[in-house]
Amino acid sequence: MEYELGEHLVSGRFGYTHHGIYIGNSEVIHYSGLADGLSAGPVAITTLAEFSAGKALRVRRYAVSPYSGEAAVGRAMTRIGEDKYDLQANNCEHFCSWVRTGKHVSEQVQFVETMAGAIGAGLSEYRKQRYHDATLSEAAWETGKAAGMATVKVFAATANAAPVFRVLRRLVK
Repeated sequence: MEYELGEHLVSGRFGYTHHGIYIGNSEVIHYSGLADGLSAGPVAITTLAEFSAGKALRVRRYAVSPYSGEAAVGRAMTRIGEDKYDLQANNCEHFCSWVRTGKHVSEQVQFVETMAGAIGAGLSEYRKQRYHDATLSEAAWETGKAAGMATVKVFAATANAAPVFRVLRRLVK
């Protein structure tokens, strides 16, 4: 498949997705941190084949994208060599979102932060029940459990995260 200049490409990995910007000639610019394992790396150009790591690619579409095509490629190129990878604040998805929209956003990070908050709230309630003899009504418990499962299912469907899904599912049973 041929991609258009400046398209935001997404490749599934084990438990997360990797993001890059197509720059033409079967090349992608991406934040190479965690692209091939647990080591950080700079913004770099790689081949489409190396970027995908044998996984399927999809294009992230934007309803509104002030930067596309050559403008997006130009923005991406300004950060070549930058070596400030941060999983939570400056990862490959943040980079691609910034290239296309001007906003530093990572849906994966937002999801994990949301889940951590929900799990933390659930554990807090559990501690209250266990150590302070607080009680939850059956309806409140089932409502919280259903909300947690719905969130986990959305994550599993969007992030190729079956292993994470199994762990989180055990937490809300």
